[in-house]
Amino acid sequence: DPDNPPLAVTAGFFPFGYPIIGQSSPLPSANNLITVTFRATVPLFPATGTFITMSGFSGASSADGDEPGEPTVIVEEASSGLFSSTDGGSPNTLLWDGDTKTLTAWVVAPLLGGVEYVFSFAIRNPPSPQESPPIYAQILGGLVTPQVLMTKDLTGLGGQ
Repeated sequence: DPDNPPLAVTAGFFPFGYPIIGQSSPLPSANNLITVTFRATVPLFPATGTFITMSGFSGASSADGDEPGEPTVIVEEASSGLFSSTDGGSPNTLLWDGDTKTLTAWVVAPLLGGVEYVFSFAIRNPPSPQESPPIYAQILGGLVTPQVLMTKDLTGLGGQ
């Protein structure tokens, strides 16, 4: 088969698997717990400077304010010790950029391929109602993937 020559090995349809994003509140100006679930199809290692970005949080701000470079604490324990706000930094923080509305999670412990990882963080919703913006995720550093549109988890919010 010319599309699959002998010994060709692929990482699956996309190395980032299926990133899913959910929220705890759709209300204006509310603190909102954002939960991210993903499964990489390949291992991710901290030694290669690997990090994950999520962008498109239009109108949102950090629950603690939008100070540049301010780390945001991970709330969910399921992925405790795996991510940091800086390369090689202390675990259990994420980096929020209030100007670009982007969240960065540096990998600080090996992540296995095929394993589901979950983490949550708090943001503050925009003060006015808006349509749900598209949120994109990307792996950068040792492995670079194209941006992928995150699937929105609408369970528990009445389809909002």
